[in-house]
Amino acid sequence: MYIDECLKDEITYANLHQYINSAHKILLSTENAFIILLPKYNIYIADCKNTECGNLCEELNKYNINIMTIWNDNLFELMKPKFKNSNVSHQAFYDGEKPEKNKNLINLKKEDLDYVLNTYNGGNNKREVTEAFKSNNLLGYYEKGELIGFIGRFTDSSIGMLYVKQEYRRKGYGAIILKSVYSFWDNQVPFSHVIIGNTASENLHKKIGCKFGKKKIYWLWNI
Repeated sequence: MYIDECLKDEITYANLHQYINSAHKILLSTENAFIILLPKYNIYIADCKNTECGNLCEELNKYNINIMTIWNDNLFELMKPKFKNSNVSHQAFYDGEKPEKNKNLINLKKEDLDYVLNTYNGGNNKREVTEAFKSNNLLGYYEKGELIGFIGRFTDSSIGMLYVKQEYRRKGYGAIILKSVYSFWDNQVPFSHVIIGNTASENLHKKIGCKFGKKKIYWLWNI
């Protein structure tokens, strides 16, 4: 099956490993394509060989999809007109030694939530931040009780939202926070989505030893 073939590449398909380890429903699985649904978040995940893009597109049209992710360039071009928003990323995967838990990285304190809501400006920012906070997936890095920066886990389980306060930048905190988060959740496959063109984020992931997938990963959504 194509999904088994993809799972052999744990870097390019790091998020697929996370999805398979969580509650999921396989809607289609053949020698050339697959469609997976994460029911909790209504996220569709699909990929195929180039020869099957047209057929898989027709199959995907049977579903009421508001958000999905794919790896195939041609399938992305076919599906893109059906969605209002899209982005393209590199998938970064940390396969180094699991770091020791950092006592300074804890669930974000409630009194700091407004600061994060007013600071983070990526994606559907306020909704994503609020959902992450409610599910204990938004973390703050504190020193002597002061918030230095924050990081979170999105609904698709990727690591992101990394931010370091201006006065603490260029002091290594970004690398410390990013690497420390990979030991926070025991069931977390250590991966992030780095938007194409975000050189600072790409360099930071390389600095802590992350490797990047062979394929681009695409997100499409109507939310």
